Amino acid sequence: MRAGGQWRNTRYLLFLSVLLLIIMLGFSLRLINSEAFSFWTDEGLTPLRSGYSVSEILSNRIIIQDGVTKDTHPPLFYLLVHFSRQFFGETDFAFRYPSLLLGILTIPLAYQLGRRLYRRRLGLLFSLLMTINPLQIWYANEARQYTLLVLLTMGATYLLWRAMQVEIEEQAQEGFSNLSSLTIPQYLVLYVLLASLALYTHYSTFFLIAGQGLFWLWLLWRKGYKKLLVGTAVAAILLAIPLIPFTVPRFFKGYEANFYYVQPHIMLQDVYRFFALGRSVDYLSLPITLITLAGLGLALLGLYAAKPNLRRLFLLVYLLAVVFGLMAGSFIKPMYQGVRHIMIGSPAYLLLTAWGLIWSGRHAFTLSPRQLKVTRRVTLSKAIWSTVFIVGLLVAIGGPIISLNNYFARDQFIKDDYRAMIRFIEANAGENDIIVYNNAILLPLHQHYQTRNDVALTASPVYPYSAKDVSIPQLEELAQTYDRIWFVTEPPADKRDEEGVVESWLDEHLTRVGEYTFSSATSIVRTQTYVTGPKIVENLPENGRPLNITWSNLPPLTGITLNFAQPVTQPALWFDLFWENQPVPAENIALRFTLQGADGRTWWAQQELPLSNGWPEGKGLVRQSYRLPLPPGTPPGRYTLLAQPFTAGSDGALGSPQPLTEVELAGNFQNV
Repeated sequence: MRAGGQWRNTRYLLFLSVLLLIIMLGFSLRLINSEAFSFWTDEGLTPLRSGYSVSEILSNRIIIQDGVTKDTHPPLFYLLVHFSRQFFGETDFAFRYPSLLLGILTIPLAYQLGRRLYRRRLGLLFSLLMTINPLQIWYANEARQYTLLVLLTMGATYLLWRAMQVEIEEQAQEGFSNLSSLTIPQYLVLYVLLASLALYTHYSTFFLIAGQGLFWLWLLWRKGYKKLLVGTAVAAILLAIPLIPFTVPRFFKGYEANFYYVQPHIMLQDVYRFFALGRSVDYLSLPITLITLAGLGLALLGLYAAKPNLRRLFLLVYLLAVVFGLMAGSFIKPMYQGVRHIMIGSPAYLLLTAWGLIWSGRHAFTLSPRQLKVTRRVTLSKAIWSTVFIVGLLVAIGGPIISLNNYFARDQFIKDDYRAMIRFIEANAGENDIIVYNNAILLPLHQHYQTRNDVALTASPVYPYSAKDVSIPQLEELAQTYDRIWFVTEPPADKRDEEGVVESWLDEHLTRVGEYTFSSATSIVRTQTYVTGPKIVENLPENGRPLNITWSNLPPLTGITLNFAQPVTQPALWFDLFWENQPVPAENIALRFTLQGADGRTWWAQQELPLSNGWPEGKGLVRQSYRLPLPPGTPPGRYTLLAQPFTAGSDGALGSPQPLTEVELAGNFQNV
């Protein structure tokens, strides 16, 4: 007995050591990319809403420009971030750190759930699959509520199974050896607590509670807790009442922004695809298709192994309750918007995958005493099971490795990079510029990254109005006030500018001088630069400097105006050149601008769009705007700005560089 006890203690310490290593691996994988990606649209709302007072967070209201809207998510996660930001700060990492920590907590919980359902080996393998799962890592790197949701619902599921163990322990099969430490009513109280917190994290929890509620009904009725059953129902209703004003009206409204009907078979495909490999693989490729189908087969094998039927039903409800709930609700109005809405069930899929591996490995590498007598007869069976195990192991481990490699290393799967776009605009905006978002919901995201307060910011159409009603007078005023408009093209999801009124007006009335697109996964992250003011003027403006520069095959260059104060403190120089309107430059002729120091050293050169781009017709001087960004490290001092024509697409110069003006740089450029 003493030797047996020592062996059990050794095994326990071994399992514990492996679990700690798995947790450390999980922390490392979630930490690597925690600040690599920009916030995307929804993440931009987290700093805004979590910065409100507690009472305002509980109201579910969000203020955008002139309008007040209701958030589509309940308040618990924002309350958590409201307090965590006071300790961690307000960087991307600080806002995402709660999600990261909550994602780590799912790993030991996965071990406990797998251990209670079968054995420690299942718990360890399940926790490993949770650790390397690309979907869990993706959302652990987001300042959103999904890892909190997975943690709370997994905890509630664990408590339900522990309560069911109390009932079935007398007829326990292999693996149920330890008596439950709490009574069924105590487990019920804890379940109600976690399930309520999950419901206040995401409304899709309702469908899981409804499915698992049938198990509680069966369990409490069977044990004779009829009064407790009624009391629990009353308590559940009371806990849900505060959410009714937010959920019931929304349920009977029409289509919501970005929601559309998804066919049931697509939702089921998302289960065995995204739950296994996350969002960073190409599901149209043949190798990925084979991996996901093999993974589905492994999970189905795990479902077969998870007998008896009560346990199988328990796992199926955990896996599919939310999926089927959203399917049913979508017949009334679209309710599904991607895998994050059903990822409550993702741990169940990984658990079944782990169980399939355990089952195939058991048949491949163990022999019963009876089989030892007929080894030749089972050789083929062992070969088959060994193949199943090896293929399953490659799928369960190799698939996530492929996905994580894409996630960490390939720009194709990068999240919408609004951070890079905002930094680019601020590094290139002039002294009298404005940034105009077509989608006002992106304003909080911009304010999170904003560093230059001298660049004005707005959205058109103004929220919550339609572009047809308010945008044209607004744009006319902006064009009269500012030198340039940086227009962020992502349209409003609620179709307030469905016909593209804003962009059409800008293209018709202003001159587009640049278009810049940035990495994205779900939308087009793009900004277009427009110059206000007339395209043709009769005379050189009063603040202009006359020039008399002539290059062959080009109209004479007659003047320049500088759109910046000196000494320059901004990271980009904006200036206008004025040309005679004839002859019209050829389409392949462009300009190269050079900044030359007093010692003759060239500090920076920038090639601009072809001269003929937007060349207007009419009498007078043609006005064209240009931008010269100043790179970090450019020292203060006086510089000469030179221009030189060249053939676009080649290095062929069409004339010698000519000085345009003197520029004095302060050297302390903002936002560099």
